[in-house]
Amino acid sequence: MFFPLLFAAGGLLVWAAIVKGPRTAVAWAWCLGLLLPEWMSRYFGPVEFDLRTSLMLVALACAVFALPVGTPRRLVATDWVMAVLVVVLAASQTAALGWRPTVFVGIGFVWVLPYVAGRFAFSAADDNRQLVAAAALACLILSVYSACESLARANPVVELAGSYDPGGGVEGYRWGLRRATGPVDHPIFFGMLLVLLLPWALEAARRARAGEGPWWWKPLPWLNGLGVLGTLSRGPLLAAGATLVTAAFFYRPQWRLALAAMVLAAAATALTARAVVVDLLEIGVDDVPTVQSTIVVNGQMFQYTGTRHRLLLFEVYRDSMAHAGWLGYGVREENDFPHVEDHLRGLFASVDNHYMFTLLSAGYLGLAALLALGVAGVGHLLSHAVRGKPSEVLLEAAMLGALGGELVLLLTVWFSPTFGFGLLFSVGLAGSWRAAQTASEPRVTCACASRRLVRGHADASAA
Repeated sequence: MFFPLLFAAGGLLVWAAIVKGPRTAVAWAWCLGLLLPEWMSRYFGPVEFDLRTSLMLVALACAVFALPVGTPRRLVATDWVMAVLVVVLAASQTAALGWRPTVFVGIGFVWVLPYVAGRFAFSAADDNRQLVAAAALACLILSVYSACESLARANPVVELAGSYDPGGGVEGYRWGLRRATGPVDHPIFFGMLLVLLLPWALEAARRARAGEGPWWWKPLPWLNGLGVLGTLSRGPLLAAGATLVTAAFFYRPQWRLALAAMVLAAAATALTARAVVVDLLEIGVDDVPTVQSTIVVNGQMFQYTGTRHRLLLFEVYRDSMAHAGWLGYGVREENDFPHVEDHLRGLFASVDNHYMFTLLSAGYLGLAALLALGVAGVGHLLSHAVRGKPSEVLLEAAMLGALGGELVLLLTVWFSPTFGFGLLFSVGLAGSWRAAQTASEPRVTCACASRRLVRGHADASAA
């Protein structure tokens, strides 16, 4: 099914670029990339092309040929940080494992392509309308699909695509319900993908209430919530909550004091009662023993559950992190990093903390660049949310909450391209919004400085 889907969707994107414009093609490629099975791919030589990457390459090729030369012209902080991150990742892999051209292609597909797509997707207010329409359709389909899959305990996409069913095992069920996976390979990743669509659902509902969209946009936030709930994943549910709180904080100024107090109280509780919070998160989730109830790490005995796996990573990889150096050990098969006890390698081969994984694979420089990219993206969105009118910043404020929430969740998952594509697209879009904002800002300070300089020269001449 790979080539029929590729040719059909690719032809649609070419038609959209010709008839409706290149940015519409990029928006549609983003929407289609969210809907199509992410595991469907083909190898051309040593390079793997999945449907999402292939369609975005088609859309960006149309955009490059159709848009004016030099678009986008204005560089922002995320552009520079992304360039540094790519250089560090490439240098780390080369230093650890030698020169491999396919490594650079892989970095480009995973990191650069979705970010560049976000940078191309917006240049004016009309582009936001195209993006809202595309995201609303994707949100409707994926949210309803998630809820139905969880209740019906079946995933038709998996059946049609002929892929291994990631939700079919015992770990794929909680509280008697199936953990929905949709067109991706893990419930957590599906939940994080749906959280990235929540800001668009909120914006679509706002526009529909204002008479700027169809009626079916109005219930999208509720449907999105049901979709996230269908994954039965705790992290995405918390990220969705953070998105709603952040959106309300900027969109409803009268609620700010109460929301700030609530967030501070929750943070204080989490910090002072950490053990209780972990126990609560394990209720109904880790009832089935994962491998063994206790393990020995560095001579100490620890209780092991799926939830505590993330916490124990710091003990297991403590020596590895201490010796990672500036560029790390490179990305290795089965995450076979040095300084790990042999009996723990299999159990902890999954490094479910992408900041830790980046430190191990790309060193201190890679970790610094990744953190800087997140801070820059959040900073761009925060600038919009703070400077804009409360009635006009719902999308940016909600995106700020979603992006911030998912950056925190990277403490508990690795950066899978499944949701990473949407996350980096959002960072690129935040950069585009920031570039448009700075382009519209009057350069009052520079003009005043020039006038003062001219006046100073005139006074000196007169003297």
